Amino acid sequence: MGRVVLVTGSSRGIGRAVALRFARDGDHVVVNHHGDAEAAARVAREVAELGGTATTVDADAASVAEVREMVDSVVAAHGPVDVLVANAGICPFVPFLEVTEEVYDQVHGVNLKGAFFACQGVAKTLIEHGRPGAIVAVSSVAVYRPGPMQAAYAPTKSGLLSLVRALAVQLAPHGIRVNAVLPGDIRTDIYLGAVTHGQAEEASARTVPLGRIGRPEEVADVVHYLASPQASYVTGAEILVDGALTHARP
Repeated sequence: MGRVVLVTGSSRGIGRAVALRFARDGDHVVVNHHGDAEAAARVAREVAELGGTATTVDADAASVAEVREMVDSVVAAHGPVDVLVANAGICPFVPFLEVTEEVYDQVHGVNLKGAFFACQGVAKTLIEHGRPGAIVAVSSVAVYRPGPMQAAYAPTKSGLLSLVRALAVQLAPHGIRVNAVLPGDIRTDIYLGAVTHGQAEEASARTVPLGRIGRPEEVADVVHYLASPQASYVTGAEILVDGALTHARP
């Protein structure tokens, strides 16, 4: 049997691509969603078609109780989680002066608090069982190039990087590696929700040095590498997956 891989927010977008990438290794992928059982079931079927196995679990990343229950249920059914991909995230496009407390709490709850407690739960069980493991957090180039309506979103992605740095040091003695990927313009619901499909392609062609928008699968390949034995000496790393957008002139 392959590894047990928990991917939060994996019913669509980057999370889905990550789930399918691990499926090709024959891993057991836990497809997490919140309120979209049909989409999660489709991903589970795709995982099976690619040679992996899958279960789905409905859990709100913003709820510590639900995150803990999710991790506990996975461990009870399949054993410790070998790989956690903390991917669940939301990005309401709201101007700074219009951000409400409700929006702020929702974004921080899903993007940062949820990731924190998922990491905590997975790390605890790995340590209790004396097992090594890998955690990969999905941050964003918004850390360095925040958009005009990402004032609530960008700090959560910066917080993820701080969390990765702290956990890389604290969990290294237990053989648990912790890394981050920072996607740029990727063809996902979040990105396309801000602009139309055609506008997204045009904008990326104009601003990304590689001249195009990225694919979720290209992020998934980097996540897979960071969780693989080939990255056995890589921890605390932050890898840009952005076609050099971060380093381009504004």
